[in-house]
Amino acid sequence: MIKIQSIILNILFLFITIYFIYTINSTKKDLNNLNIEMESLVYKISDIIEKSISESKSVGIFIDNISLTSIQNRSNKNFNDLINGDRKILLRYSSGCMVCTNEDILMSNLVLNELGSENVIIISSSPEESIHSFMHRNSYIKDIFMVDKGALNIPIDEMDLGYIAVINENYEVKSLFTPKDSYREIVRYVTHVKQTYF
Repeated sequence: MIKIQSIILNILFLFITIYFIYTINSTKKDLNNLNIEMESLVYKISDIIEKSISESKSVGIFIDNISLTSIQNRSNKNFNDLINGDRKILLRYSSGCMVCTNEDILMSNLVLNELGSENVIIISSSPEESIHSFMHRNSYIKDIFMVDKGALNIPIDEMDLGYIAVINENYEVKSLFTPKDSYREIVRYVTHVKQTYF
């Protein structure tokens, strides 16, 4: 009799254990699905916020006709001549930190591939050896123009940060974007720029 009770208790314990495992697994799946939905919602909201912030950060900023120096051949170019009545992407490289540099390589590759190197002007106020190193690690870059920090009249240009912006045919800054830490943000920005301006 005790043996039968022991077997029944073991079977009951086994069923209870199986029930709890099933409940926990289905709860994990539900939580995982909820997490995916929340992440998607957060990205949608951050995309809307980023678009409105980037537009507001660049309202009414025009770039003066300044002189830029080519890192390749040391020639001076006027900024207006590089724009030449077209829309261009202005990509600022900064050697501020190694992580930023790696992100800048990913960012520049994506921008150059998606928007075309003929549409991109890359500038930097970093030391020349950093610029050459950056160019060496990125085969898509043909030239970078050196510019003094803050010379472009863009407030963020005073900081040692990389950024991307659209410069329209009137030399006005549009859709200023400062990548933070997500490649996904950069992809969304490039997609926005491609659909809106090119």
